[in-house]
Amino acid sequence: MHLLLSGSRKYLVAIGLLSLILVIARFDEFAVGSMADDAVYAELARSISEGRGPVLHVGPTEHSVAPITQPTGYPLLISPVAYFFPASLTALKLCSTLFFFLLLLVLYALLKPFSKSNERLALLALVALNPWAIAYANRVFSETAYTLVSLTAVLSYDRWLRGQKVFGLSLVKMAFCLALGTAIRSIGF
Repeated sequence: MHLLLSGSRKYLVAIGLLSLILVIARFDEFAVGSMADDAVYAELARSISEGRGPVLHVGPTEHSVAPITQPTGYPLLISPVAYFFPASLTALKLCSTLFFFLLLLVLYALLKPFSKSNERLALLALVALNPWAIAYANRVFSETAYTLVSLTAVLSYDRWLRGQKVFGLSLVKMAFCLALGTAIRSIGF
């Protein structure tokens, strides 16, 4: 069996591997809590996974406080990981890494009908190797999940426009992604 990659697949694999190497190289660059939001998301995910709801525990007597700055969609999304790996911040960081690589796949699918192969690869490389995208791909932040859901909504919208049904599966996917995006972040990325 011939396992050599042909054409643009070689470049896709190269972009993916280089991006993965950069994510790994920067994985523990910042301590969780150095920018506060990631610690809040991690605590909210743990709180949800333990059945306490989306609350923060603060103070010497651990009073529960509902957060007013972060929507609860992202902590809810990563709470199953917090349930299975309650003491692991690395597992929560890997959620962002997974969302990042999934968003690259969605971006590639979204660009496919609109651009030539070399243009699509260049745009994908610009996102996959962007230092800020790499930085957010290894933090417990909602940016990668929000971007993934937003791009999936755009992809679903494109499929809905190209489809023949007014009330098809693409419309349902788009509506779900828009609702999930709103639950993840109250402001855009």
